[in-house]
Amino acid sequence: MRKVMLFGLIGLFVLFSVGAFAQETQQGEIRKLSLEESINIALENNFDLKMARYNVNLREVEYEQAQANNLLKASILNLKNAEFALKQAKNNLEEKRRQVILDVMDAYF
Repeated sequence: MRKVMLFGLIGLFVLFSVGAFAQETQQGEIRKLSLEESINIALENNFDLKMARYNVNLREVEYEQAQANNLLKASILNLKNAEFALKQAKNNLEEKRRQVILDVMDAYF
């Protein structure tokens, strides 16, 4: 009697496992993306772009600090250095953004 019950439980377990697996594969179907959707997803999730955005934010804060320090002590050099670093960070962000778009287009076609 115990063997029959054990085999019955194992059978039910296998049956439910197969059903769960079938549901999982139905939900995990491959979704086709348009080029625009692919680019948007890449722009949102690319690590290099996230780091470049962070760098721009950091340079903006440093520029604001340099402006405030310039009010206390007139040093145009520090302000210009901070301004240059901010422009460079923004250019780097735009370059990385364009590179991600090109990479996605390459992979798409």
